Amino acid sequence: MRSGIYCSEVSNVKRFQKGVATLDGRGAEEASWLLVEGEPGLGKTRALQWYSVQKDAVLVRAKAGWTIPWMLKDICNGLDLQPRHSSTLMFDQIVNECVMRNPLVIVDEVEHAARKIKTLETLRDLTDISGVTLIAAGMKGIRQQLKAHKQVYNRIADVVEFTPATVGDVRMLCDQLSEVTIADDLVERIHAETGGINREILNSIARIEQAMRRNKGQTITAEMTSTLALTNDGRPRAASKTRAA
Repeated sequence: MRSGIYCSEVSNVKRFQKGVATLDGRGAEEASWLLVEGEPGLGKTRALQWYSVQKDAVLVRAKAGWTIPWMLKDICNGLDLQPRHSSTLMFDQIVNECVMRNPLVIVDEVEHAARKIKTLETLRDLTDISGVTLIAAGMKGIRQQLKAHKQVYNRIADVVEFTPATVGDVRMLCDQLSEVTIADDLVERIHAETGGINREILNSIARIEQAMRRNKGQTITAEMTSTLALTNDGRPRAASKTRAA
């Protein structure tokens, strides 16, 4: 499979970029958060990694045991700051740096931070005082979890949900990433058997390439791969009903 290529035109990433754009036109200045949610395997983390490189953003992954000092230390490291020895000093470090640089800050797996309201409130204070934009991404259900904390939830300008890939998305991924030519009927099979799960789609493309290497130059059809298991369990999943990107 072709390396070093990120397919940014798939529907989830386009919807994500549209959500980020809404932050620029927000009404309330303090509504500086974008929330991204979705089931595992839909490409959220990879999209955040790609976007952070494009925008030179600070990308931090929340941890299951995150405390306020631990979180502040991770953000300091993301900003290339030498963390101070107390939460108060680190907080001031971060605010001062953010005021000067105005970086985009991305927190992945934010559901870990949401377990402790004081951790969330510290993130809110950082964005309120420094004025930076925060993209918070988490598992499906994080939106409902945050609704319980109105003082945090009302900072969210928009919510972007990552959903299973469409057939059009699978076609695009095959065209851009596969080193063999994949026919439309095989695209349909990949979509059906992976359920539109991005991680499974990429694994399926890799399996097809490996099995069909000797057929390079031909268009690989569903019939040619009829005995090839595209997923680990070899059973079709419930695919997305959306047919096109």
